[in-house]
This record gives sequence, C-alpha cells and structure tokens, in this order.
Amino acid sequence: MQMHRQSLNAYGAPLCETIVEAPQPQGTEALVRIVRCGVCHSDLHMQDGYFLLGDGKKLDVQAGRTLPFTLGHEIAGLVESIGPDADAEPGAKVAVYPWIGCGRCAACGVGDENICTAPRHLGITVDGGFATHVLVPHSRYLIDYAPLTPGYAGALMCSGLTAYAALKRRLPGLNVMGGCCGTDHRHVEQMAMACKPLWGQSN
Repeated sequence: MQMHRQSLNAYGAPLCETIVEAPQPQGTEALVRIVRCGVCHSDLHMQDGYFLLGDGKKLDVQAGRTLPFTLGHEIAGLVESIGPDADAEPGAKVAVYPWIGCGRCAACGVGDENICTAPRHLGITVDGGFATHVLVPHSRYLIDYAPLTPGYAGALMCSGLTAYAALKRRLPGLNVMGGCCGTDHRHVEQMAMACKPLWGQSN
C-alpha cells in the first residue's frame, strides 16, 4: 500500500507530494489512516526552519530531522492496521497524541513525555500527519474522540492541550468552567483528561 505525503524537501520552500510504501506496523505499533490534520502555526516556523525570537534573533530548528520530512501534529483518523502486540481496534476513530518521548530519560520515567530530552514527537522529530497515514508506536497514544468531529479532535491535541494545561495550572477548579463557558470547554477538558496519563503528574 502506498502512502502519500506533503513533504518538506527544503526549508523555506513549499511542501511537495512524495509517495512511499506505507510502513507495516510491528510490535505495539498502529498505522493510522489520517482523516484530518490541522495546521499549527509552529508548522509554518518548522517549514521556514526557524522561529523568530524578536530583535532580529532567530532560533534555528533545522537540526534533528532528515529531509524529506512530514510535518503535522494535530492528527485524527482511523486505525488501519496494528502490530501483533498492539491492543488497538482496527477501524477505531482516534485522535493521536503527538508528544511522544523516548521512554528512557528521566522525564519519560515520570510520564512527562512532552518534555523528553530525546523526543519522538510526531511532525516535529519523526514524520507526522500531513500524509495519508502515520505510524504510532503504541496504542496508548490513540484517544477515542467521540462525540467530537475529527478536525476538532485533532486540533485539541496541540492547541487544546496547550490552553488546558495553562489554565489547569492557573485554575485548579477548571472542571467548573464547562458549566459557565459552554460545551467547547467541556470537550477540551474531556480530551485533556484522556491525555492525562501521557502527561505525568506535573501537569
């Protein structure tokens, strides 16, 4: 089976379609067929190869990936196939938690994979979601997104979790916000709580 990707072939240049054989999931891996993948503002910086820091300063972000590379970390889709040790259900509708760690460093040891020292973040350090498929190393990164739409669920994996984490630190009683601010906040909270085991206890 072929996989189509919108690949970063050169920094500062438009993405180009590349076609490769889709990977066969091994062990605990799952291959997800992508239904939606959001465009995060950081994707634009990654495409440029740098973040602007102000006062004419730039943070170079070209290291750590081989081109062509597939950006995209706000992913939702369907489980297409699984490795022999995976416990995901083929056909399941899932959002993909992209902030995957090495599993060996001190941060990963306490569940803080999002601040791993050797990250395997989808669309940042390993190929991500601007493609027909993405390979996910373990089913624990797959989250049932019902009753949300796939586009909304995918976006929550980045912008939603970022906002939720900031508010949760600031407002420990965030769970009351759903009642006063509408259902969108409740959905953010539900998705964030589904991701909680991946964050560790510090978030």
